[in-house]
Amino acid sequence: MAFTSSKAKKNILVGAASLLVGESAILAADIGYTRDGVTLTKAGTFLEVTPDQVVNPVIIQKTGETYTITTNLMESTLDNIKLAWGESGDVSGDTLSLGIEATNLTEKVLIFYGQSPKTTDTGTYGERKITFYSVVSMDYGAMASNRASENIIPVTFRALYSEDESCVALIEDSGGT
Repeated sequence: MAFTSSKAKKNILVGAASLLVGESAILAADIGYTRDGVTLTKAGTFLEVTPDQVVNPVIIQKTGETYTITTNLMESTLDNIKLAWGESGDVSGDTLSLGIEATNLTEKVLIFYGQSPKTTDTGTYGERKITFYSVVSMDYGAMASNRASENIIPVTFRALYSEDESCVALIEDSGGT
């Protein structure tokens, strides 16, 4: 039987993505310009069972998994600082109070829009939408201000399981064939 390749250049995606974040999908707003793209990461933890009689595992069982969304915010608005640093204070006019004690992280909906390998009738790429039903801001980064570069706010979101949706996220490709 001969090998058949299923390679297709149209499945190679290049381009920026947009992120919307909010209290719900309806209230989600674009967080603005980002730097270095948006990185979606899935990681797992595993139990390896290795008996004394062999040197290799005989069973590997998944014991957990996490999904993270990482980007660098270029728009240094008070709302973006609050979002990236997981602050619980309210933005009031031109002020944001930092360090207000709160142990519960605020859950948000995060929606990722990027290119899909589906193409329209005119040959343009379709749209990929990934909806994370519940995320919290984690791994806060430094925000540096200097004359030689932009003020960047790094942010990492951790996705949580949604009991309402019975999953962490949903990927939808639209736009054609």
